[in-house]
Parts: sequence; C-alpha cells; structure tokens
Amino acid sequence: GLDVMNTPLEIHSGNTDIIADIVNRKKSYALPVIYVSALKKKLLSADSETYPVDVRWLASRLKGVAHVLVETDDLHEELRGVRCDHGGDIGIYFTSGSYLHKIRRYKKGSKRREESLEKIVDLLIKHMTIRQPEKLYTWHGVNNSVLLDILAAQSERMEIVEKERDKIQSENADIYDAFDDEFAMLNKKIEELTKTNEKLMAETYAMSSQIASDKDKPVIYYGTEREMYSGEIRDYVLSVLSEAYKNTKPGTRKSDVLKDILEKNNYQQLGKSRREEVKKIFNGYKNVSAAMRGELERLGFTLTEEGKHYKALYHGDPRYMITIAKTPSDNRTGMNVAHSIGETAF
Repeated sequence: GLDVMNTPLEIHSGNTDIIADIVNRKKSYALPVIYVSALKKKLLSADSETYPVDVRWLASRLKGVAHVLVETDDLHEELRGVRCDHGGDIGIYFTSGSYLHKIRRYKKGSKRREESLEKIVDLLIKHMTIRQPEKLYTWHGVNNSVLLDILAAQSERMEIVEKERDKIQSENADIYDAFDDEFAMLNKKIEELTKTNEKLMAETYAMSSQIASDKDKPVIYYGTEREMYSGEIRDYVLSVLSEAYKNTKPGTRKSDVLKDILEKNNYQQLGKSRREEVKKIFNGYKNVSAAMRGELERLGFTLTEEGKHYKALYHGDPRYMITIAKTPSDNRTGMNVAHSIGETAF
C-alpha cells in the first residue's frame, strides 16, 4: 500500500488515515515507517527548517529500508484521537512483527539535527540487518521449500499406492469369501449325498435280507421302478388289495384270497403313515422353517427356491415335483399342500 521511494511521502489533511492506521496497528507493511512531524510554528524563524531533520536526505539514505512520511500541515487537531507525534517528534513504527514503536523527541540545535538523522539511519539499518528474513529470501529457505514440495509429492504418491494396496486387499478378501461360500456349499452337498447314499445302502441291505429270507415263491415280480423307501412297492400293492378286499362281497373266493394275502404279508399301511406325517408338518403352515425342511428331507424331498414358490422334488425324480407357495393365501394352504404331496408321492 506504500510505494518504496527515495523521497518522503507527504501527509496532509486529505490522507491522515495512513498515519492513523499505522499508529493503531490496523495496517502492516514489510518496511518500517518513519513519521516526521513538523516543528511548531512558534519555534520557527525566517531561516529555520520546517522539520527536525533533513527529510529529503533521510528518505534518500533509507530508500529500500524504510518509508519516510512527513507532516505538511498542522495536523494536531485532526489527529487528536491518535497517539501520534507532533511538534518535531519523530516516530519509528515497526508494523510487522512484535517490535515496539520508538519515538525520538525533538531537541534544539544544529548538531542535534545531524545527530538525530544519523541515529535514525543507524537504527533502521541495524534493524533490517538483524531482522529474520523471509525463508524464500534465502538459499536455505528456497532449498527447504523445494524439499517440502518433493515430500508432499511423495506423500501424495504414497497415498495413491496405499489406496491401490487397500483396493487389492479388499478384492482378495472378496475372492476368499467367494471361495469360502463355494467350499461351504460343496461340503453341504457332500453331506446331503452321503446321507442319501447311507439311506440307499440301508434300503438295499433290508431288501437283500428280505429276499434272502423269502423261501416261498413270490406272488408277483418287481418291475423296473426302484423303491423310494424300504417296503414302498409292497405297501402299494397291499393297499390296492386292501381296497379291493373292502369292495369284494364276503364269502366269495376272491374275498378269501385277498384276505389271506393281506394277513400273510403283514400290511403296515406305510404310505398312509407318511401322508399323516406330511399333514402334521404342514399343519398351521406359515412358512418353511428349518425344522420343516429337515422333516421333508427325511421323507425324501429336496427343496429349492424359485421366486415366490418352493419346488419340492421327491427323491430327485423330476416326475414328482410339487410347488409350495412361500406365503400361504389362506388357512387351508397347508392342508392343500399336504394333500398334493400325499397324492403325488405316497
């Protein structure tokens, strides 16, 4: 805001705000400010100087070191509220930093005039010599700034590298999670297949034992359909014979033969028993719980989810697929599902 000159800047009634802001530390400048007030008029004679020092020579000596301001009018009244210098006093203001202002009081005499000028010049030169320079005004400061820039660039690159590393670690974690899920699914599948295999082995053993112990010639032979559970086909045949026996007139040959076969083959009504189990499972049906899923798997059903429904596949045979709604429409939904399963599988 102040030009660096080799001549003094005149302060008059139109720009007193400059010195007022300096005195009150409202503005700061890189260079110190010297304010030379005019001598009181009653002290002036026809051949005396207006100022206590040669202001032009002072400004020339301090060019580039300080700003020199001089009072051109009697500004005592205008600057009454400002603790400013008047009547030949010289103020030295250090507006940057924490240096205290200095006041050099006016003293009469020509030697005093020269002495004041030299002391002011000496003070300002020493001040500028010992003052801590801005870092970028020295080679050390410039080198330090360059190193800081390099460090900032390296830090930025390091941050980018760390972000990439975190991203890779996150991707690896996702891959590991996917492998874990797949591994768990395969383990579950192996467990299910193991259970199925054990069940089939038990059924095969039971059938082999039955065939080995059967000394009589069978009434009928098995077809190509495999049994879903031990005694299934025998139970179906006996159930048909049981219905036929109920509808046959007593005392007839047909009635006696059917009765004899039923009694000798120990008809256990296995299909009916399984239908009753399914009814119990779906009694009050709201959703397929883990317990229900376990009971259905024990009976030979595998459940899969398809949209709003479950698909129940009986012993893996696509001919026997039953659809189960995830959300029942009314209180009879469970019974209807149980009836459908009983009709299809048992």
